[in-house]
Amino acid sequence: MLRKLVRVTIIVLIGVAFIYMAINLAEKSTAAEVGGPAPDFTLENMDGNMVSLTDYRGEFVILNFLHPGVLHVGRKLLNFNRLKKSMEIRQNF
Repeated sequence: MLRKLVRVTIIVLIGVAFIYMAINLAEKSTAAEVGGPAPDFTLENMDGNMVSLTDYRGEFVILNFLHPGVLHVGRKLLNFNRLKKSMEIRQNF
């Protein structure tokens, strides 16, 4: 009986701790909201230059983080080139 009480108590305490952490993380979250602006960040581009997201403010931006070891990277890049061309055509109208 005592073992069962200890198990239930531990499970309840873990549940309360999980709920507490989830609430605190949600309040402190810095994640961007869907449809809202993305948080600024700076990364090194393929030419070795540092580039910030704010450098492209007001422009259409697609972020895609690819690993060169993945086999389908070439196909994704081709699709992005097609998308870029279609966006350029739309901007000319």
